[in-house]
Amino acid sequence: FCIVWPAGKATFPTKLVYVLDVPLLYREALHTFRLLSMYSRDFGGWSIVKVLYWNIDGLFADLKPIYEKYFAEHMITVAGYIAHEGGTIVVHSYKTDKSEIQVDYVIVSSKHYYTQQKIAQATLHIPADRIIDGRIFSTPGFSLPYYLQHHIVLGHIPQENFSFSDLSGVDIPRMYDGGASAIKLGRKSYVTKADILGFGLVEIGAFSSLGQNLTLEMGLNNYHDYHRVFTYDTNWFDWETDYPQKCTCPAISIGSDVWLGVGVKIKVSGRSQKRTIGDGAVIAADSVVVSDIPPYAIAGGNPAKVIKYRFSPAVISSLQKIKWWEWTADEIYQRMHLLDQPERLLDWYQQQVKE
Repeated sequence: FCIVWPAGKATFPTKLVYVLDVPLLYREALHTFRLLSMYSRDFGGWSIVKVLYWNIDGLFADLKPIYEKYFAEHMITVAGYIAHEGGTIVVHSYKTDKSEIQVDYVIVSSKHYYTQQKIAQATLHIPADRIIDGRIFSTPGFSLPYYLQHHIVLGHIPQENFSFSDLSGVDIPRMYDGGASAIKLGRKSYVTKADILGFGLVEIGAFSSLGQNLTLEMGLNNYHDYHRVFTYDTNWFDWETDYPQKCTCPAISIGSDVWLGVGVKIKVSGRSQKRTIGDGAVIAADSVVVSDIPPYAIAGGNPAKVIKYRFSPAVISSLQKIKWWEWTADEIYQRMHLLDQPERLLDWYQQQVKE
């Protein structure tokens, strides 16, 4: 069964009302939207969260298997479907009686989440904190109950020596815990594919782009030390030794607005405890990074060396103060015309400081 009402006329989340005497429209469009009752587990037990799935583009097809997994695990039940045609929202429901449907959240399945979130807000009159980016369901080890409670994506990873990928591109911080290893991924940053060798902490800022076939080495060769008389791995002696590891708590820190090309390798080992790539840096493909890279530097080679800087020292200093990646999504959207040219952004910034 379905209801039809003009877009922008519906109230949310008070009620979504449907009637039985409206013709059954858009049967072929049932896949477009989904109205779901979702069960989430929290510290108090099971609770029902009713969710409206809003889908515009083909991303729903990619997320559908994940939604079906939730269904198979009895975490969600399908209450109905919604279609969007010609400025009209059509709700298809399995219910056979006239009643009201209470909806708690809207989950947008779209590659253009920001735009569709705004449309959902205007159409359904729902606050932004009641709209969820459906792409978070694709993050490794995603927990919906934890997200609803803390508004942070928390996932799980192995302790050491594993491959990692996060292509969700969501505007939400993500944290992955593996005990000996942890990954902190800032808003809108993505990792195409990285092999984590060893164990430790990887911190990635916001709006950073990490290409494929990356290698992040942390704490390898800890028992080799050329400062000793011998370089031999002490683990291979036929007796117990008390030689300490050179690197006990390795970490790789990648700033915001960083671009790592395909095949980049970052190493932190020896007596160094942390490898840092500054904000705005660009690392050329197949480079091997064995030392820190300054902010806004373009580096490449084996070992990676600074080739040049993206901007002048004065511009870099200003950009480090502005930190555009800390702006809200609305601010970035409204100021996109400033981000195309550094000079234009700096002029605007100076005007803001004066005011």
